[in-house]
Amino acid sequence: MSLRLVSIRVLTDGLDTKTSHITKSFLLVPLLLIAVEIPITVETYNNSLIYDLFEERSVTLGMKKGLGNGLTASYVNHFKRQAVGLPDVIQLSRIIAKDVGAPVAAALIAAWLLKKLSPKEARVEKLSIDRITVELDEGKIKKIVQERIKTE
Repeated sequence: MSLRLVSIRVLTDGLDTKTSHITKSFLLVPLLLIAVEIPITVETYNNSLIYDLFEERSVTLGMKKGLGNGLTASYVNHFKRQAVGLPDVIQLSRIIAKDVGAPVAAALIAAWLLKKLSPKEARVEKLSIDRITVELDEGKIKKIVQERIKTE
């Protein structure tokens, strides 16, 4: 998936300075339509975190969770490690769509991740966004998500 730059025509009123007549004209206003998938990986010692993320009693691969403004979280995979002392790995992806701007998308994703991963009972060992390890900090999460959207 990738970013697409499109434009819309906007009807505007203007004043012709030579004739003092009101004129109608169209302006092309660029809009950024975003459709990008951002892989997110969470390593956790909490076996039930996936249910907390999706706020469901059972989850299936491909399940989606709406985050608002056209954003969805998709459940990609979950590796339960059998070895003692190794965290489980949950893989998610975000699909940002419609006309959501990068700052709005980044803010919504950061808020959702912090709400779900910050509590002590989440027991998160590591958070990676597009293979980049990120601290559970709103500003750092926003920055990585915005960079990922802009480079796509």
